[in-house]
Amino acid sequence: KQWYQRRVRGQLDAWYNKTSGPHYFCQRKSGGWTTLWLCFECMIPKVIDCWVDNMLLNYTDNTFQDRDGVRTRVNDFGGTTGIEALDKNGYYPYFKAMVDGFMAIPGYQKGVSLRAAPYDFRYGSNSPVGKLYLTNLKKLIEETYEINGQKKVNIVAHSMGNIYMLQFFKQVSKYWKNKYIKRYIAISGVFGGAVKSIRALVSGEIESIPRVLVDANAVRSFQRSFQSVYWLLPRKKLWEKDEPLVFTENRNYTIHEMDELFEDIGFPAGKELFASTDGSIDFVEPDVDVYCIHGSDVPTAAG
Repeated sequence: KQWYQRRVRGQLDAWYNKTSGPHYFCQRKSGGWTTLWLCFECMIPKVIDCWVDNMLLNYTDNTFQDRDGVRTRVNDFGGTTGIEALDKNGYYPYFKAMVDGFMAIPGYQKGVSLRAAPYDFRYGSNSPVGKLYLTNLKKLIEETYEINGQKKVNIVAHSMGNIYMLQFFKQVSKYWKNKYIKRYIAISGVFGGAVKSIRALVSGEIESIPRVLVDANAVRSFQRSFQSVYWLLPRKKLWEKDEPLVFTENRNYTIHEMDELFEDIGFPAGKELFASTDGSIDFVEPDVDVYCIHGSDVPTAAG
């Protein structure tokens, strides 16, 4: 039996102490931690405006951070509860099937030999929140190694979690990796970026939210404030300059023409936000044993 940790996005909690909101009925003071992501009851008409306002990030002094009066945290870092479902009631399962699969193997114990390291999916790794996450991730891996009889740890990362892992491996020494890491398993790694991040910026992306609850345009404003959306844009090195990713009646756009796209969709601020990812999206050799798992013959946003 090996010891597993997983790098995925998960549930977010928030603590409100705000002085204003979009509507008079928006909760401004919570008095404790409350669910932010995923909150189904927050998505009814009008109330969703309050939720969007809480999910937004501010970008000031070249730094992404929570809105004034909002504190956030991931749920159950080091356990598995925060990733088994996107909501705390379990209505929208996320990694529950994988957790159940591991737990069916004799000897695994949640929070001991099977651990999760959910991250705040709104940020990139070069933000203060992202840097703190990588620090806590290193401590969690070391702790997992020790409490399991100094057995090396298997890392399983999904989607954007793989980009975090590349940046993590860049920061730790070869000696550290040899001591603590057994192997790194990348599931659906978006190493070349994700075309759907363009869709989030242009018209909103609601893949993780049941479509019966909300229109994509309702969440576009907060998605445009997420550093991670720009972090996930397709990598210029992997897409040709004449290969369009956005198609309109008047013209098409390649990833090399994002500044023009930002202007044409009436969002010129996107140029500066995109530039904030410089230095944090470079592809680096992880220098560990790597296994990549991905689907095939699955329709994607790029065709």
